[in-house]
Order: sequence, then C-alpha cells, then structure tokens
Amino acid sequence: MRSIEVVALAFVVSTLGSACALPASEEADRFREGLPLQQEVALRVPGGASATNAARPRSAGLRIATGTGGGETARYYQLTRDLTGAVDFGTAVILGGVWSIVHSAPTTLEPKKAVWGPGAGNALEPAVWRFTVHEIGDAEYDYVLEGQPRGGGAWLTVMKGHGYGKSRSEHKQGWFEVDNDAYKALEPTRGKDEGTTKVTYDLRQIPATIAVELRPEASKGWADVKVTHAQAGAGSVEITSLGDLDESKATALEDIHLVSRWTSDGSGRADVSMKNGDLPFTVDATECWSASFARVYYKDTVDFEPQTGAPGVCAFTGSPAP
Repeated sequence: MRSIEVVALAFVVSTLGSACALPASEEADRFREGLPLQQEVALRVPGGASATNAARPRSAGLRIATGTGGGETARYYQLTRDLTGAVDFGTAVILGGVWSIVHSAPTTLEPKKAVWGPGAGNALEPAVWRFTVHEIGDAEYDYVLEGQPRGGGAWLTVMKGHGYGKSRSEHKQGWFEVDNDAYKALEPTRGKDEGTTKVTYDLRQIPATIAVELRPEASKGWADVKVTHAQAGAGSVEITSLGDLDESKATALEDIHLVSRWTSDGSGRADVSMKNGDLPFTVDATECWSASFARVYYKDTVDFEPQTGAPGVCAFTGSPAP
C-alpha cells in the first residue's frame, strides 16, 4: 500500500511560476501562515535502513521484512519504519512543492484570498494548475491545489487543507488531504496511486501528534497511522489497518493492530495483533529491539517464529493500554 501520491509538484511549481505574478508583499505573508512545514509534520521514526537491510526482500503490500534473527533489523520496527517513511516521503514532496509555490509572489491578491496561477508549463503538459488560499475567519484559512485539463473542463481538487495564522491559539494545528484519483485523471502517465490520504496534526506542544488516514480502493484495505512525538526524540506509532498479509495479495484481508514505542536512543518495543481474514485464530506478537534496531526479544502466541531473548531486555514492559 503506497501512502501518498507523489504529486509532481516540481512541475506544478514551474507551471505556476510561468503565470504573471504580482510583486512580493507583506500582505501575502499571512496567507502562508496556515500551511504546515514539511519538517513539522514528518512522522520521523528513529533510525534508518542500512544498505544491507534496504536490499532485503519484503513481503508485498505491507512490506514486512522477510528475514529476522542473526542481528538483522527487527521485523516490526522495519514495518513501522517502512510505512511511516513512505508517508514522510509523500508529504515532503507535496509540502515542499507547495512552499516553493507560495514563496513566490501570488498572481492575484485580494483582502480575503490569494491565488497562485493558473499556469501551464508547455504545450505538451495535459493540465494547468492553480493554488488558492481563502481566509474564512480571523486568521483561519482554507487552501486548495487544483488542476484543469488543458483543453478545458472542470477544475479538479488534488489537495485541500485547513490551518490557522500565528495570532490564533490553534496555530500549528490543522489538516490536509490529497486526492490521488484526481491527480491521476489530470496526469495519467504520472499518477499511479488511488484513493485519498488525509494528514491531521497538532504541533502546538509536546507531545505532538500526527494522524494519517490512508484510503485506497476499498477492496485493497485501509490504514490509520498515529504518531506521537515526546520529549528528547522518544515517541510511539499506532497503526490500525485492514490489509492482506499474504504475498500473493489474492486472499482475504486481515485486521492488523500494531503499536511501536521507542526511547530517545531509538530502542523500542512493538506489540502487534492480527486476526480475521485468512487467519483461523488471533495472532499476538511482541518484539523488542536495541538502539541499533536489532531484534533482542521476540515471542508470539502461535510459535510462528521461535522465542528469542528475554523480556527483561525490552525498553518497555507490558503491552500498551488499548
């Protein structure tokens, strides 16, 4: 399951940059205040895959690492990092492109609205684009990225969101949503993903929270990801999803619930439960990893893999509260 359509915003930036723009002004700055920065909404699971681990095979869909033990990266740490890393990559592309747009001067500026575009790159591009920010209340903003087929027709919303300016107590709180199907309709050769992805964030204080709703085609399941960032780099990820654990992706979907927690040095624990679908019983598993992300403890309820290590080495004791 891919997390967010990597909208080709580098292209969008160039097309909107070709539109006639007004000179830069401080008045336009307030329309930027409701947009989140990419680094603020990054899920940021600690650590990174080594070159060796990056080359290891993973199961399709959920991309669970298929090899374990022998000092290799912990299975459920890797699952957590794979999924959150894909979300981070998508948001980086999208928000990085949006900020490149809005740091140029708007094409039109009104008391309650700023517009960048519409603009098109060249005669070979199939769509034209525009980005609009509306002030709908006191320092409260809605924003939308839209595209229109070059030959004319309806404007399709590719991204929309909501945020607050610096004068509001809700500043650094908001949401944005990407419509992958709309992008695919406008850019059929570039658009590969489907469904929607919505990111809701509250970054006003520690612990900060970021929640992601992944909604592809209904038959392919769904996933909700909630990340909490605590002091000194510690945190947790909760993943609730309906997905196919079978590599063929031709079987029934299973209910999956995973909670990963980590300390400021990166060591952590994952508790996962899988049931329904093609599973005749519920499978519960616990895995702990070191600061180098190697498995140091593992146990599951059906002996899918042999128990390794002892629970006393885990950075956290006990399952998280439901």
